[in-house]
Amino acid sequence: MLRKLFALSFFLSCSFAFAADYYADFLKGNIAQKIEAVRKSADKNGGIALKSLEFCCESYKYLQNDKDLENLACESIKILPSGENYSNVLANVFNTFSSAAVRMAVLDSVSKYSDKMLLEDSSKPIISSVSDFLEKSAQNGDKATLLHGKMIVLLGKVNSKNSFNTLFDCYEKNVWKEYGSLIETSLVNMSSSYKDVIKEKIANGNAREKLLSFKIASGKPDDSAYLPELAVSALTQAIYSVEDLSKVSKDTIALQMESLDVIVKHHWTQACDLVTRFFSLSQQEYGTSLLSDSEFISVIKAVETLASLDAGETLSSYLNVLNHDMENGKNVQSSVALALINALGSLGDKVAFDYLFNVQHLNYPEEVIIAARDALARLKL
Repeated sequence: MLRKLFALSFFLSCSFAFAADYYADFLKGNIAQKIEAVRKSADKNGGIALKSLEFCCESYKYLQNDKDLENLACESIKILPSGENYSNVLANVFNTFSSAAVRMAVLDSVSKYSDKMLLEDSSKPIISSVSDFLEKSAQNGDKATLLHGKMIVLLGKVNSKNSFNTLFDCYEKNVWKEYGSLIETSLVNMSSSYKDVIKEKIANGNAREKLLSFKIASGKPDDSAYLPELAVSALTQAIYSVEDLSKVSKDTIALQMESLDVIVKHHWTQACDLVTRFFSLSQQEYGTSLLSDSEFISVIKAVETLASLDAGETLSSYLNVLNHDMENGKNVQSSVALALINALGSLGDKVAFDYLFNVQHLNYPEEVIIAARDALARLKL
């Protein structure tokens, strides 16, 4: 800390030596002349920016939204030397001025910080100020502006739990639809640093929090076991939270399908029993139109892919249900029947023999009957 203060003092002493004339002009001049002095001092690497910003903040309570004072603040921010962390100064300016132009200038200055500078404790003042402002703006229902967009991008570059929670709250409530994808990108960038927070939201959050947390986590590839294990947790939550089908939300269905997709893509065989249990629930959801044909087919294929010991029996039992439906003249989707029959053929479990054999004697479309014959030929009798 002392080394930084010494370096800053040395810098300022050198800068003032170069810019003594400009500093004198700054002290004696009106605001318009101060602006001109600040602009000229930039050519000589002048050191009057900090004094100018101090003057701006002290004068604000008297001049408030004076355009010349705002211009002076903006010009002073522009000439702050790069490579130095002026978080306290910029936080003071950001919190003092209500001008969007001044706050944009602050954000532009901070956005030039290196990744290391943004992660340093010395950057906390300005990051906290931006995060707090964004949170209050969301609570007030303010309209989206370019300033909001810049704040979202900046917060996505830092490791701050407060910032993560602020962005997640905006994301969950869909406060600014214009910046929904930008908020998601920022959260995805931060997600690897807040795995525990994401796990907690999936375990204890509401249906939407669970879904969005998993969506954020799965947006960033992870070669470790983290993501498939998180998918198992998410699917477990999405299964056991269903107490009444009439109350199942779209978010719960989406969480079921997205977590299942991750489990299958990672071929996470540790979850095969869980997926088989999910198949029982998915039948009910499909029967009440909560799952579409394509979604239910995805569940069938997941059971086939992970191939638990009782996968053949589980799918055979459902084929028996479809056969009974056909016998009773009920509508059976050919695409679902085909997916089921092909899965049974792939598994090759002889337990499916009777059910596949019966398909040939029911009023299924020809393509389904042909698939049943092929599946029969693949059984390990």
